[in-house]
This record gives sequence, C-alpha cells and structure tokens, in this order.
Amino acid sequence: METLNKLFKDFYKPSLQVGLNAEIEHNHKELIQTLSKADRRKVLKIIDNLMMITALQTEESFICGLHLGLSITTELKYYNQGGYASDSTEVQPPFGMDKSDDTI
Repeated sequence: METLNKLFKDFYKPSLQVGLNAEIEHNHKELIQTLSKADRRKVLKIIDNLMMITALQTEESFICGLHLGLSITTELKYYNQGGYASDSTEVQPPFGMDKSDDTI
C-alpha cells in the first residue's frame, strides 16, 4: 500500500476549482460572522471532516484506477501473446497489492 500512496502523491494533480473555492470561502466567512464560538468550532470540524473524506476518496479512486489500468495492461499482454490471463495461471497483482485488500 505504501508504494500506491507514493504513486498517488507523485502523479495526482488536483484540478483547480477557483470559482467553487472562492464561493465556499465567501459563504464560510458570512456564516462565521453570525455564529457563536462553539458553533464556529462545529462548522470548522464539519469542514475538516468533509475535506478528509474527499482526500481519502480521491486517493482510493486513484488507486482503483491504477489497479484497473494495470489489470488491463496485464490482460492485453497475455492477449497479444496469443492467450488470455484466465487461460494461464492466476496473475498476481502488481506492486505488492494484496487481493484481500478492501481498498482495491
């Protein structure tokens, strides 16, 4: 899994959503002005949790896409050699990925 996380960090480039980020920041500032200190902390906690969920989903999506790409490459390799991966012995997942890993 460590190798997959490194690949994600090396290759993932977030899209710039300047308009959406500006709107979120504007609404956040307006909301904070009307809330008590305790409610502001709750809002910040919600924002932090949503950002964490988004980051985890993005990483999982990247890893699943990479796994799919590698699986397709393996299938094409066997196909181009005149056989199918399912006709030969079972193909082991690349990069040390474990088939029992729930994130794949």
